[in-house]
Amino acid sequence: MSLAVPGADVHDSEASSDDTDEGAQAVHPLQEIQHLDTETEQLQHRRVTLSQRGDLSTAQVEQQELRARLDTVAAQRGEVLARQTQLEAEADTIATRADRDDTRLYSGEVTAIRDLQALQDEIAGLRSRQGRLEEQAIEALLEAEALTEQADSLEAQRSALDERVTVLTAELAAAEADLDSRLAALTEARTAAAGRTDQDALARYEGL
Repeated sequence: MSLAVPGADVHDSEASSDDTDEGAQAVHPLQEIQHLDTETEQLQHRRVTLSQRGDLSTAQVEQQELRARLDTVAAQRGEVLARQTQLEAEADTIATRADRDDTRLYSGEVTAIRDLQALQDEIAGLRSRQGRLEEQAIEALLEAEALTEQADSLEAQRSALDERVTVLTAELAAAEADLDSRLAALTEARTAAAGRTDQDALARYEGL
């Protein structure tokens, strides 16, 4: 038969109570809330300053500038092609007039030397003007081709940039979703800690 030692149970009970008090002090709800608030602020700052956000913003600005350049080149090319069409039309009109005068010149319809000379001069002038218009039309065509090549290069750049924007958008969304999930968990933990805290003390803490 064993004998109980007087005071032993009391000592053990007091030791257990001390351990419990120390554990409670180690995880005081206000300290836990402060820690959660600090971590929340850090994550919020990380969310705002995500590298993908800055990269995406830069890429989007470049995207807008590239589209503006493409619009400018397209407008210039349209003007050049319109000019080329007009020049070719004028050259065709003059060529028709010159051909008609050539027909008159050799048809025998005009017999007077003076009239023949005048007709020859008119034909020469028309052919000269036709040649200048055709040269200008060719120059416009070459200019349009150069603008087409420039537009093709810009389109290739835009395609690559559009793909980069798509990738960065997906990466940013994934990073934000991860941080949002962690922030939600912190909010839930803070709500639980606040429920275990003396409300007067919590109010003073919130005021600070």
